[in-house]
Amino acid sequence: MRFRIPFLFLLLALPAVSFGQSTLNFPKFFSSAELPNSGFAIVNPGAGSASVTFTLYAASGTVVSTSMQTYGSGTQQARTGDQIFPVLGSGGWVQATSAATGLQGFWLNYNSALTYLDGAEAASTAVDQVVPLVAGTADINVANPNSVQTTVTFNMYGQLGTLAAPVVQTVAANGVFHANAFTLFTLPDSTQARYVRVTSGNSNKVAVTAMITNYLVPVESGVVNGVDMTSTATQLNFPHVISGPLGGPVYTTVLGVTNLSAATQTVTIKFTTADGSSSNLASFQLVGNGSLRDTALNIFGFPPTLFENGWIQVTGTAPITGFAAYADLVGGAFAVVPAKPAASTNLIFAHIA
Repeated sequence: MRFRIPFLFLLLALPAVSFGQSTLNFPKFFSSAELPNSGFAIVNPGAGSASVTFTLYAASGTVVSTSMQTYGSGTQQARTGDQIFPVLGSGGWVQATSAATGLQGFWLNYNSALTYLDGAEAASTAVDQVVPLVAGTADINVANPNSVQTTVTFNMYGQLGTLAAPVVQTVAANGVFHANAFTLFTLPDSTQARYVRVTSGNSNKVAVTAMITNYLVPVESGVVNGVDMTSTATQLNFPHVISGPLGGPVYTTVLGVTNLSAATQTVTIKFTTADGSSSNLASFQLVGNGSLRDTALNIFGFPPTLFENGWIQVTGTAPITGFAAYADLVGGAFAVVPAKPAASTNLIFAHIA
């Protein structure tokens, strides 16, 4: 493997408790060629055994393949798509359901040459949500886990708000739509794009994810799920932020913060060193539906020849969401992690390998 990374990208930390039966949506469209290189990890933290049904839905919503797996109490299983499904057909998106409560899920996609490797937790569903990062090549995926078709409206936003006219697409019942975000919109300058808002019609909740490639580094990919627009979070935590040279690698962290409200708000960003000995503060005004995206180096004025290691807390005066994107500008490694809106007392990391 060509990556030289002296730290662990903790791609997700899942809360250990949820309610009702478990429905885990993996909304990326996986081609039949990708499924053997796509892993799906399910954790059963409950006290009893759980039977999980996996369904592979085609883009049209038809069932391509199904299988059932059993997870004992406190167990985890990670399998590739071809190990789960006896038939791969034309590919599609994956849903895992169980009568058991509290199951957690994660997927990881890679290629045989290991030139890209990333994934995300199972995506939540919502009527109105944002994909907080669109850049490079952004493949937007919208899965419709409903028994009726739905229309989906896409809006592209920049730093100061709307960039282009909305685009409407239809997603079949149990189907999935996917496209390059920059082919959906006519933009005079795609580098001005910051995020995409995805709104489903008729109160149909959908699951959204995006795979970002050719951003910061030439080959690697990162994955970011949609965030519910009704989020009330005004504080975001990023537990790992790095910047600068460390031996051979040169690291950068790009921070993104999106204003989920229609009014201008003040956002304060605090960087604290890993040992807690010092901190830096920066404040910004974000217009309604606006978005900030910049490197930690630029935000805090770090010396470019020094390595910085710490964490960031972002505080707004209205609801916000965001992401952190990490890259080794020499080795080519890249990953995207979502913001952690609130502190938790119990976390699950669904796959350690």
